[in-house]
Amino acid sequence: MTPRDMQPPWLRFPDMPAGDLGWRMGDGEGYVCDFWDWIGSLGYDERLAYLLRHKPLPDAYVLMAADILALPDLDDESVDSAFDVLADVGLISRG
Repeated sequence: MTPRDMQPPWLRFPDMPAGDLGWRMGDGEGYVCDFWDWIGSLGYDERLAYLLRHKPLPDAYVLMAADILALPDLDDESVDSAFDVLADVGLISRG
């Protein structure tokens, strides 16, 4: 982990499932808000390198990883392209 890195939510709170209420209230809420602000400040290549440094990517967080790569454009086309990239670099398998 580099000094700039925040832990990804799935590592910071490993016992909190994706979609859990704790991400909207409680300990996870503040962390995930700070995480999105921080990850959004990085360039595309930095975000991809970040995901590669923090693999394996849990299945439940694949959509979050695609959103991370698609920033700032979270439209369907950008997110679909992000899924292709995740598969190309081996973070997910093509389905």
